[in-house]
Amino acid sequence: MTACISEGDVYFTTKLQDYTAVEKDEVVLMCEVSKTSVEVKWFKDGKEIVPSKNVIIKSDGKKRILTVKKAEKGNIGEYTCDCGSDKSTARLNIEGNGLPC
Repeated sequence: MTACISEGDVYFTTKLQDYTAVEKDEVVLMCEVSKTSVEVKWFKDGKEIVPSKNVIIKSDGKKRILTVKKAEKGNIGEYTCDCGSDKSTARLNIEGNGLPC
């Protein structure tokens, strides 16, 4: 058996950016890690995010992407992408679309 050789801790090469969206718009939060094979966990206000019809989590090479299909006020908060040895956090704000209900 060969021992696993660590090449140093994984870190974010591109961090999450604060984002303001309009209600019902699609929101894409994206960051990039230093290695392609890294698993990340996404959190909103400290709670782990579970993918759903409205929230999609995917990886594309070194990019880690969280997509909210239809933004709503309930999506406002602090989002964190955690790769174990590093974290990136950004704030999401949702504004009303100005249309009458």
